[in-house]
Amino acid sequence: MDEETKNVSKAKLKSVRQIVGHDNRLHKDNASLVEAKFEMLKLTDSQLVNAIQINSWKLRQNIPPTRNSMSEESRSYSYNAYFIENTIVIPAGLASPPMVGPNYPPPYIYGGLGFITAHEFSHLFTSPDGRNSWSYLAQERYRQNIEDLVLQYNGFSMMGVPLNGTQSAEENAADNSGIIVAYGAYKLWERTLSEAEREAMEKLTLWYTGYTPEQLFCIAFAQVSTEQK
Repeated sequence: MDEETKNVSKAKLKSVRQIVGHDNRLHKDNASLVEAKFEMLKLTDSQLVNAIQINSWKLRQNIPPTRNSMSEESRSYSYNAYFIENTIVIPAGLASPPMVGPNYPPPYIYGGLGFITAHEFSHLFTSPDGRNSWSYLAQERYRQNIEDLVLQYNGFSMMGVPLNGTQSAEENAADNSGIIVAYGAYKLWERTLSEAEREAMEKLTLWYTGYTPEQLFCIAFAQVSTEQK
């Protein structure tokens, strides 16, 4: 990617609005309303139980299961991150166990929630509109990479049925860039540790989970991908 396209892309990334938990604009100065609204929603450490609890709560609240725009009253209960209207949303339902929690190993968080966040940011550029300010050379390079990705996924099959690489091209591109960015972010964090801190983290991770930090990162990513697909 040429420098001009890099600078344009960086500026575009900085313009993205980020909502984590819920949109404060919608509940400004009304914390009691929020507490009352979610009082009956009881979450646990089980993703399956949480999914059942959330669906039951949505029925009781009569909240339509749509995410077509940012006009809904709240999406805090959701456990699906998404990118819409130049806004990335990480609902409170996702930023909680079993995805992330107190004392969760950093490699697990980067491989799970980190990947999801990077995947959604990637959608800023997976659509043609997101690349309309790129140089011709950058757009041509992207097109060639997507063609290679389509061919790669066309070679995969599930239960004997070939995948359609063209149909899933945008999601596949976001997945591939998301895992690269998430792992890069993890390694950047790791470099902030002293050698003693890094060795201690590796030993504790191995002792508590039975896996190395890199293995735990990959496991978290695999669990997210398996659940989503």
